[in-house]
Amino acid sequence: HVTNDSGGLTVWRVPATGGDPVRLTPPGQSAGYPSWSPDGQRLALEVDDGGTTQVWVVNRDGSGLRRVTTTPGQHWPHSWAPDNDRIAFAGEREAIWNVWTVSTSTGVAEQRTKFSTPNGYVRYPAWSPLNDRIVFEHVRDMIEQLLLTEPGERVNRPDVGSGLRQLVFAPNSPEMAAALQFSARA
Repeated sequence: HVTNDSGGLTVWRVPATGGDPVRLTPPGQSAGYPSWSPDGQRLALEVDDGGTTQVWVVNRDGSGLRRVTTTPGQHWPHSWAPDNDRIAFAGEREAIWNVWTVSTSTGVAEQRTKFSTPNGYVRYPAWSPLNDRIVFEHVRDMIEQLLLTEPGERVNRPDVGSGLRQLVFAPNSPEMAAALQFSARA
């Protein structure tokens, strides 16, 4: 749960069965876009750090809040790798957006795409359950595309609600073939 209080967004954990909410970020620190680790023990957060945004992590009980990215620019976390260590995020450096990953144990960030012009952005990088690919959205000159990080794979993004996002990492199936065929005709 995210609220806007004390001059910024605040992240809370609320029990699904009811009960008292637990504040996970300090008052006055603007944080949002929480993403659970696969084991449910930690959250990745986007924290406003005075003009830039950084990736932070916090334990599920609110302890251990710490920054894991340090480079100037924007950092928009979206998903965790199945290993519970790495976080995929959209990162902006000198007006150019790329997909990055950062290890929460070492702080090492790796650039995963090689876009080189400032006429677009990336968002929503998501790990495959097999830990072998990252899918993300790339918007260039207001044309949205769904791109996979494995060389040679590219599918234009269909209308919202078509279910392609859920099928991207599914095993080969008639449903996947139909979704791709629909996308290619659109």
